[in-house]
Amino acid sequence: MAWGDVGDKDLYRAKVLLRQFDAVLLTEKLDDIDQADFLSDVMGVPRDSSFSLANKNITANTLVEKSDKREKTRFYRDLLMNLGLKDILSTLEEENKLEIEFFHYAEKLNEVMLDQWKIETGYK
Repeated sequence: MAWGDVGDKDLYRAKVLLRQFDAVLLTEKLDDIDQADFLSDVMGVPRDSSFSLANKNITANTLVEKSDKREKTRFYRDLLMNLGLKDILSTLEEENKLEIEFFHYAEKLNEVMLDQWKIETGYK
């Protein structure tokens, strides 16, 4: 790490700060229509405008086309396993365990925010 070790205290502070955002969005989910509509509402962009995310036909991972949800979220992990590089995968997971925990926290926070937005707007 560039500026020293990162620990549980830093992870806690990052989670506290993340909760202060009006919206938590994940690039892996931006091609889901409800995420695009959520973003439009948060940004004040009409959902049916020509420049809304839903009308841009953008996929989150355009360099490597993914065919299903598993490929979208576990593509590189599965690739390392298929190449017999489990040791590298284990090392990467260990070295990035706090980042992985933070990402999972962001996923849960995104889900909570999205559910609350759906309730508040009557989104179906």
